[in-house]
Amino acid sequence: MADIFGQTESKGSVTSRYVLLGAFAVRDNGRPVDVSRPRLRALLSHLLFHANTTVSLSQIIDALWGEKPPHTARAQVHNAISALRSELPGRFTKGLVTDPGGYRFRIATHDLDLLIFRSLLESADRQRGDRTEAIRLLRSALGLWRGTPFTGVHAPFVETACARLDEERFRANEMLADLEMTEGCHADSVPRLTSLLAEYPARESLAERLALALYQSGRKIDALAVLRDMRLLLAEEYGLDVRRRAQDLESAILRGDPALEPPEIWRSTETGAPRPAHLELSLTATPARPRS
Repeated sequence: MADIFGQTESKGSVTSRYVLLGAFAVRDNGRPVDVSRPRLRALLSHLLFHANTTVSLSQIIDALWGEKPPHTARAQVHNAISALRSELPGRFTKGLVTDPGGYRFRIATHDLDLLIFRSLLESADRQRGDRTEAIRLLRSALGLWRGTPFTGVHAPFVETACARLDEERFRANEMLADLEMTEGCHADSVPRLTSLLAEYPARESLAERLALALYQSGRKIDALAVLRDMRLLLAEEYGLDVRRRAQDLESAILRGDPALEPPEIWRSTETGAPRPAHLELSLTATPARPRS
């Protein structure tokens, strides 16, 4: 029977799996495969990050060495590719393809946690009409994260790749919080949003969602404190005012605006009933202002 990773139990074994969303790992039937040489780990993880896409030799060189590659970089990449083919189990390297101008790691979705995450996220986006199913898919997707991506990999591309994945995770968390509150599960969102706001203290969209979730959980004072702290942070650290939406939300909480009750503000868009325009929170991730 297939699990969330698409792995299938057969004669006591499971299919191989690559892990990028946390400590980098390669596993064969549940056992770790040693890719101990730093250059090979960096090369393999970069190819996996661009799974099923041809990566040019120049892109690989830039990923591994940045702006100052050695004059032997091309030869070193070719040697590293050969080493990967020698060190990894044979059935792993069948996916390592040489294309005109570069290399491609051909892999099934269920063999790479990053591809599974993105697939679940896309499915959840399509399933917004079935909020219960969309929530299940998003929780499964976020459950794949085991820490900072590419842990154990050291190469210039890692910082940019992590930032990109961070945004994907952030979007998934915001979408999940919105759907949970739509379903009246606002209390379930509070711990997740609290943790996220600690990571991204200047993200106003997070503060707004957390304040609303707290208010709908009967924690009015805590909700106001979240918005107050956001206002102070933006003013003291960046010389900015909170946006109008946060100001409107704070005013609505203070006066106990009935529009903040879940049946009103989080009314499904499928019903055609509009949400209060001045308080509506986006169902997609909003760009951050300053990040600390």
